[in-house]
Amino acid sequence: MLVARPVAVAVLGLLAAACGGGAPAAHASPPPRSATPATSTDTTTKAPSTSLHTGAAGSAASAPATAPATARTVPTAPPASPAAISPAARTAAPTPVPGPCSATDVALSTTTDLAHYATGQNVQVSVVVRNQSPHGCVFGAPGDFSIDPDPSGPSVFGVHLDCPPGGCPPLAPGQMSTYPITWNQVPNEGPGYQSGKNNVDPGSYHARATFAGYPASTSASFSIG
Repeated sequence: MLVARPVAVAVLGLLAAACGGGAPAAHASPPPRSATPATSTDTTTKAPSTSLHTGAAGSAASAPATAPATARTVPTAPPASPAAISPAARTAAPTPVPGPCSATDVALSTTTDLAHYATGQNVQVSVVVRNQSPHGCVFGAPGDFSIDPDPSGPSVFGVHLDCPPGGCPPLAPGQMSTYPITWNQVPNEGPGYQSGKNNVDPGSYHARATFAGYPASTSASFSIG
């Protein structure tokens, strides 16, 4: 048994020699390739993105993050300032109401439409106020109107004269205002007044208008009957 081991070794050596082999040689591994990545030659231009891209952690090939786009404020034209109001375009101040007419501002006249009337015929009388001043004024004084016997005597007819409910309108220079009175020859006052009497006695009469603060105005005489 001790002799057999050398024989086996010799046999193995002979077999190796017959096969042309020798001691096993160490095979060197091919050199490792460079770990440096190849440089890309792609020159295509990519449009910048408005989104924020986050690369993988530790990756050498990740591109730097692109900052989000900032919204720009487009300047707008300043609002148009309101046009300056010229003095001519402003609302004119209301014209003040003229003051009352003085005794010298107006002229009063009292007239009848006829000089003679038949018994029972209406007598038409006009009391006219005319502004004879160079400025406007308001004639608003209360007055009294009467029919008196001629040349003098107690009144046989009378009425009160006043402005309408809305007031007397202003009178411009030269403008006139008229109080019309119609008398049917029936008395309404005086010593000889009798209720139910149809007409005044035939005779001569005149009309008279008086306003507080102004001279009295008397018509020409007229006859009845």
